[in-house]
Amino acid sequence: MKKIIGFSTILFILIIFTFLYSEPSFNGDTPGCSGSGSSCHSFNAGLVNAVPQGDLQVEVSLPSLSQGDKVGGELVDSDGNVVDVIQSTTSNPFILSAPSAGTYLVNAGSKEPSRNWDSVSVSLTVSAIDMPDKARVPESIQLLGNHPNPFNNITLIKFSLPRQKQISLTIFNMRGQVIRNLVQGNFSSGIHQIMWNGKDDQGKTVASGTYIYQLSSDSQQLSRKLVLSK
Repeated sequence: MKKIIGFSTILFILIIFTFLYSEPSFNGDTPGCSGSGSSCHSFNAGLVNAVPQGDLQVEVSLPSLSQGDKVGGELVDSDGNVVDVIQSTTSNPFILSAPSAGTYLVNAGSKEPSRNWDSVSVSLTVSAIDMPDKARVPESIQLLGNHPNPFNNITLIKFSLPRQKQISLTIFNMRGQVIRNLVQGNFSSGIHQIMWNGKDDQGKTVASGTYIYQLSSDSQQLSRKLVLSK
């Protein structure tokens, strides 16, 4: 005797399939991913690259993934608001757009082959990212400090370069242990600012206290202190 599969059975199967095959998704107007549920991505430092495209746009790529993998991402302003989001796309890289000039966080990631995401800081202007102030090109490398300091949620670290240089900016605790590798790469001459959201390389919010941020280039290292106050 043949069994007839009813509509309710088909609907149940589709629901189960959709749950098991959910695409990468970000939280709309809530930045990042929090909690320990199975739908939450794991933080993976170095997963994401963010490159300026001009006109307040940033090209986001996940170079370790294969073409056709589903990815997603969001752009978060300095007040913690999501200003642009792509829930799921097979385009890698993809473009996110800002409403105005400023410093933003790019949160991006994927579900396959595993649920991973990364967060990088970018400074956008109408024409480019991290556009230097040509009228104020410094004569030497300078670490200009961070604002606000102390800070509760987000702080901006400023530095200036006399010419294009390979630099790294790192956060340490008072015992000299690396907390967060903020940026590493080539920067043009001029003044730049990088955002730190008080999280370590694993995406966890660090405890209140005093931290050291260090700007390194060639054999030169400059350090200053900042205070996180929750």
